[in-house]
Amino acid sequence: MKKLGMYAGGLVQLLLTATAVPVSADQGAKAIDAQIVQAVSAHEAGDFNRSEALYWELFRETQEGEYLIRAARQSLLLGGKDPRLAQNLQRWLSLHPQDPLAQRAARVLGLLWLKEGALEHAYWLATERLSSSSDPRDQILGAKIAVKVGDYAAAARFLHQAFLLSGNEDYLIEEAVLIEKNLHDPRRAATLLETYLRTHPHANVGIHFRLIALYTRFHRLDQVLRIYKLLYRRDPEEGFFQRIVMLYRQIGDSEGLARFIEAHSPGHEEMLWALYLQKHRYDKALESARSQYAQTRDPRWLGREGVTLYARGRSRGQLDPRTLSRIETLFEEALHQGLKDPKLLDFYARVLIEEAGKVQRGIHVVLQALRKAPDNPLYLDTLAWGLYRQGACESAWKTMLPVVNAEAYKEPPRIRRHLQMIRRCLKSVLTKNHRRGSLK
Repeated sequence: MKKLGMYAGGLVQLLLTATAVPVSADQGAKAIDAQIVQAVSAHEAGDFNRSEALYWELFRETQEGEYLIRAARQSLLLGGKDPRLAQNLQRWLSLHPQDPLAQRAARVLGLLWLKEGALEHAYWLATERLSSSSDPRDQILGAKIAVKVGDYAAAARFLHQAFLLSGNEDYLIEEAVLIEKNLHDPRRAATLLETYLRTHPHANVGIHFRLIALYTRFHRLDQVLRIYKLLYRRDPEEGFFQRIVMLYRQIGDSEGLARFIEAHSPGHEEMLWALYLQKHRYDKALESARSQYAQTRDPRWLGREGVTLYARGRSRGQLDPRTLSRIETLFEEALHQGLKDPKLLDFYARVLIEEAGKVQRGIHVVLQALRKAPDNPLYLDTLAWGLYRQGACESAWKTMLPVVNAEAYKEPPRIRRHLQMIRRCLKSVLTKNHRRGSLK
């Protein structure tokens, strides 16, 4: 019903405005009204050929520009195949340059010439008439025509004028792309977008991403980082945050990364703690771990405090009994509270096996990690090392076999070292067993 109402309203408007006579006029006017109804109905039914023919006939009978424009529009829907329309539109425009319909007629004529491939005529129309139009649609048509004839500088001017008239930032982006790709001036494109962004910080994100593409092309990671920070400021998406972190690391600015995460730490406390640890800022790492545990009561933060104490002790060249005892206390409390993180469990198991001499307890702890990740080569290595320290070389070797077969022993170095020692131990055991068998 809504579509029918729109159709009826449009039809009444055409009947009242397109003809200069009232509905109650003579028989000729009634015939024109009937043709209008038929033309509109044909258009609504998708019969553009018939609609075009009816509007063309109306133009021939009345010489009204409205009918000629409508006939041309029907032709465009069919691919712009009727040369009579372009010729007559051109003639009508020359006779009625100041008519209120003239700008619409010029736009349709430009579209027809573009469809027909009459680029020389279309280009003339664009430069002589469309360029002075205050309608952004005419500027966009001018840009299309200019691109077709290869005048990219003119196309850029048309696009910029369309942007100024409409405020549509998509036209500005199109202009920048054209300047970059067709005029081969990426720096000018970047300047265009940067100038706009400086005064419009909430501009279309497409402008930001175009600048990112340009600065990536220039290998200016510092500028790419700056644009991502602008995006994150207006929309703190996790994807933007991760990209910023990666860029800081690519640039090698760990101090800048720390400041950024400190300013946006909610939800990223573990990353900040790891960064403190990596930069040997042990006091800050300890403060972070203790503060987070106090706030969340998450047992992982007890484990991270233990990791920090271990790293600080090793950095000083020694792990005194008091520090080891504190690390054990922290991890045992974390386990009591339900610690399940396999990385932390593996770390604690290695401390027990390597540093505290509590091999059996270490094996028990790493088995918990392996329940979460049974194929993890690091955890298998820890278990194998515990078995080795108990003298169970054959069991240690069997535990290491999946690691060897996966070639995971190439990283890190400790796995290679453990593998060599376990292999040597196994060889010694096999040699002894062989000798015993020979004596018997």
